[in-house]
Amino acid sequence: MSGRDGPPRNDISLPKEPEYEHKNRDETASLKTRTEYPTTLPKAGFLSFRQLNALALIIIVAATGTVGPEDFAFVFFTLFYMYFISKVAFPILHPSKEATVFSPDQMKILRLYVLVGAIVGLFLPIAYIFHCIFEGDKEGIKAATPHVFLLSSQVFMEGVAFSSGFSLPVRVFVPVCYNARRIFTIVDWLRSEFSQVGEEYAGSNIRLYVGRGLAIGNMAASICSGASSGIGTETTRVLALRGVRVVMGVRNMTAGKDVKEEIVKEIPTAKVDAMELDLSSMDSVKKFASDFNSSGLPLNILINNAGVMATPFMLSKDKIELQFATNHLGHFLLTNLLLDTMKRTARKSSKEGRVVNVSSSAHRLSYREGICFNRINDKSGYSRLAAYGQSKLANVLHANELAGHLKGDRVDITANSLHPGAIVTNIFRQSNIVHSLVHNLGRFVLKNVQQGAATTCYVALHPQVKGVSGEFFADSNLSKASSQGRDVELAKKLWDFSMNLIR
Repeated sequence: MSGRDGPPRNDISLPKEPEYEHKNRDETASLKTRTEYPTTLPKAGFLSFRQLNALALIIIVAATGTVGPEDFAFVFFTLFYMYFISKVAFPILHPSKEATVFSPDQMKILRLYVLVGAIVGLFLPIAYIFHCIFEGDKEGIKAATPHVFLLSSQVFMEGVAFSSGFSLPVRVFVPVCYNARRIFTIVDWLRSEFSQVGEEYAGSNIRLYVGRGLAIGNMAASICSGASSGIGTETTRVLALRGVRVVMGVRNMTAGKDVKEEIVKEIPTAKVDAMELDLSSMDSVKKFASDFNSSGLPLNILINNAGVMATPFMLSKDKIELQFATNHLGHFLLTNLLLDTMKRTARKSSKEGRVVNVSSSAHRLSYREGICFNRINDKSGYSRLAAYGQSKLANVLHANELAGHLKGDRVDITANSLHPGAIVTNIFRQSNIVHSLVHNLGRFVLKNVQQGAATTCYVALHPQVKGVSGEFFADSNLSKASSQGRDVELAKKLWDFSMNLIR
């Protein structure tokens, strides 16, 4: 190297000994600062409260039988593989020098990621599962439960991996592996759901389509119970729009008058009346039926719609469990008292009469024996949801048995039941928490009132349903009730039981 290419001679010098030693100490300290790890690693046990909850959820979901074998295999494989690589490929050599997976600066991003993961992987599938339970959609439940199972398994496995017994690569392996699996599963789920959109009920457009084909109801008269809110209000509006004279049976007369004014304002030609009716009281039902029969009005269509849901244990004015009394027995008595008027109307008008019971797919959630004939008022064994399911099962059985009686009498009247869908209405008003959840979150997964009323209007008015009796409908189509809902002997027993109660 030539002299001119290098620094001048007087620029080349060594530091003095003390200065050199001081710099060496500084560099050594700096190196230690960059490479030193915490002296102790937090000893995290994987059986924490969160992991125990996750394990409990895994067991519950697995017990439903809706989790596929491939998901079970995935969980067992990852558990085995995690222990395998921790022993063979990535053993923990220095427990006191294992770094954490995330630095403190990354924790905000991690918390956001965990929140998004919980919403997508847990809350959305759970909401969808509840929606499918109300819809009676077993395939939908089967499609959603793997996401709950996988996220619960991930939480549990991360508790195992993040304990002090595993090295950093193993701890990174678990979230990466599970997240990849859940993303692919979610993509498959969404692709499956969106591919069915064209085949499913399409909302208010279907309701309008159904309405345009309704001619049978012109010049007819109809009674719709529970018409002061929800499905009842929309059903009344659609009936009035088709020229049907509607008598609304309402518990709250003020609300009933408000509904009447709104409908008449929208449809000036509408013929709508409101009469007081409390289906939880037999005296109120008898008075309503007596007043209507005395009015001389014809009656072609009776829609048994009113109801309560999931109430705390209470007895009606007649000392009968409230949900059974309101949802079934009141409608059973009302139908019996109005049946002669319906028969006369059918004969004089030569138009088919129709009795429509608004039930629910929740009839599948009744008590094990279906109807607790000997324990209707048993407070100790009371379940809010099962009691609701029992009352909805009674709606189905009532319609089926009534259809048989009408056929035997050779009168031109049909009787059917239906599931309107899981709908955002005030039927959940008895539970403040559920009511709040339904109205705030339900709009994303539940039907609106217009969509829910479509099936009721279809069964009550559409020519395609002419002559169809003793059937169960959903989404404006024939559907299939549960095995208990099709039990002929159970229907006969309920009929006799109900007759004894109303005498």
